[in-house]
Amino acid sequence: MLFAHGRGATRRVALRVLPTITRLHLPSLDITYRNDLGAPRSSDGLYQLGKTEWLDLQSAAQWAVIGIHFSAFDQVRRAHEFHVPILLFHGTADTTVPIGPSEAFAALPRLVTLVKTAGAGHVESWNVDPRRYDAAVHIFLRSLTCH
Repeated sequence: MLFAHGRGATRRVALRVLPTITRLHLPSLDITYRNDLGAPRSSDGLYQLGKTEWLDLQSAAQWAVIGIHFSAFDQVRRAHEFHVPILLFHGTADTTVPIGPSEAFAALPRLVTLVKTAGAGHVESWNVDPRRYDAAVHIFLRSLTCH
């Protein structure tokens, strides 16, 4: 499991789901991006909203040897290149990142499971409904481990 947090969040958001992952005996990697607390700073010290941060995710994925190769931030356009199952949470009240691209991304590849959380803002799906969040993670991971 490779965890990537959203804008304005930290890698601590992954701690919420780690009990489920631990119960399923799965490995995990929780990354930081450039300019995150404790991570190297970029030359300008600013977040680039994915323009450069995708390189951090790509490096983590390569390190974890899971085969994800991002060559651009537009995951909808590059959806055909994803070859691993993806669980994507998106709050319907997210004013930071529009839900449309997540819906388009989930509609394209067969590997994306989109969980829309009614009333949740940006990276707040767990906060709004932790039981539903945990259940979705559990179902998703069980589907990967019970073939």
